[in-house]
Amino acid sequence: MKVQDVGHAALSGWRGKVADAAASKAPARDDYVRAAFGFLFLALSLAYLAKTARRLAARS
Repeated sequence: MKVQDVGHAALSGWRGKVADAAASKAPARDDYVRAAFGFLFLALSLAYLAKTARRLAARS
């Protein structure tokens, strides 16, 4: 499995459209730009889950 595969797995729906639009305008390879966007969205999702778990743990 390549690193880019992990990034691409996070791109679905509108996230994929955003990554495609940015990849066509970026000076880097399209594959790398899409993977970077995928990792960004994955990191944001994980941060949201961590914050939610922290708030839930603080309630009890």
